[in-house]
Amino acid sequence: MHEKVGLEGTFGQLYGFMFGCAYDLYMLIPQIQTLAVERHSQPNEDLHCEAEFRAIETQIGQWKPSEDITGKDVSDALKVSGLMLQQALYVYLSCAIHGPGKPNSLLLYDIQPKIQAFLNLMSLLPPACSEWTTMSWPMLVVGSCVRDQVRREIMLDCANERMPKMFGAYALMRTLRWLWESDDPTAFGPWGIEKIMTERNVRLCVG
Repeated sequence: MHEKVGLEGTFGQLYGFMFGCAYDLYMLIPQIQTLAVERHSQPNEDLHCEAEFRAIETQIGQWKPSEDITGKDVSDALKVSGLMLQQALYVYLSCAIHGPGKPNSLLLYDIQPKIQAFLNLMSLLPPACSEWTTMSWPMLVVGSCVRDQVRREIMLDCANERMPKMFGAYALMRTLRWLWESDDPTAFGPWGIEKIMTERNVRLCVG
């Protein structure tokens, strides 16, 4: 049984119902972020963080899109979106372990299969389905690590043709374009997104 997340009070309990079958994956995002900050701000905690990172990697790999938090079977679209999030989490974890700065060859080699798997899954998610509204964060994470123009065009075309026409989707792709157009070699991955947003004085609200 999944624990509740959110609010509890006179109006009842708020559960993570919008997370579909990927509830357990979403719960890993703040854990990874916290570990990344800890590792790169406290070098003496490196061994502890490494073990924690590997434990999270195992959790990501063991996840399967079987049912939602109510125990019901989920739609194919929800399963695909969950698998997309899984690949994005792999990328996010690898970038967190590497830390800010120019990506090295090991990081690039590690994330390439995950990026390709994400792009393959992206083509399976039906246009304008509600699951796209939860794909902004995965798109941002994976897109921030795409270096070749062909894959960038695939992401842009998919966003234009499949994502709902919302301002959030426009802001997402605009931010990725800024990152891709940057001459700064350290403008890469989630750390690079943060850097670009600071430079441009913008904030994103993604789900």
